[in-house]
Amino acid sequence: MKNRQIKRVLVILSMLSLVFILTACGTGPVTQNSTGFWDRYVVYTAGQFVIWLANLFGGNPGVGIIAFTLIIRILIFPLSYMSIKSMSKQQEIAPQLNELKKKYSSKDTETQTRLRDETQKLYASAGVNPVMGCLPIVIQMPFLIALYQAILRTSSLQTGTFLWMNLSQPDPLWIMQILATLFTLGTSVLSMMAQPTRNSSSWLMMIVSPV
Repeated sequence: MKNRQIKRVLVILSMLSLVFILTACGTGPVTQNSTGFWDRYVVYTAGQFVIWLANLFGGNPGVGIIAFTLIIRILIFPLSYMSIKSMSKQQEIAPQLNELKKKYSSKDTETQTRLRDETQKLYASAGVNPVMGCLPIVIQMPFLIALYQAILRTSSLQTGTFLWMNLSQPDPLWIMQILATLFTLGTSVLSMMAQPTRNSSSWLMMIVSPV
């Protein structure tokens, strides 16, 4: 029952994230006179918060963006920690999961139903939430979209620079894109290695996610 409730929460959060993505299609500048909940209260507020953070560090917008990202990561750290603990527990019960798969190796409906039931019981007894790994990503997505929109649509951030880059333009040297891809791929590999079972769809997601 608990896992079902968590799945429902994830579905709701995913739908909300999709709504945020669909509403984040505006390209015009955002100001305090902007209309619409997303533009006025999310994107504009995110932009002003980044500017406020930048002013704390000498007025550098790039540092403000880094500080904003770190704050979001700190806020979701408890969920990330729970996700790591859950994956660690999955590693511990991996031998038991493999035994269950051998025991219920038949592909008929009844056997597969018993396998799912026994797997759920094992997860419950070990305190494992299989869907916990998705929660930090789903929660932080609206914040990252808001940050991206704020950079593109806030005038003072559009003209900001950090190191060799214009904040409103892609890195012309592709250094940041390459580093971001390598970092995301490395994180995905570590997450995959922590999972007791891996399938082709998981590997495909790992390859596609950096892109």
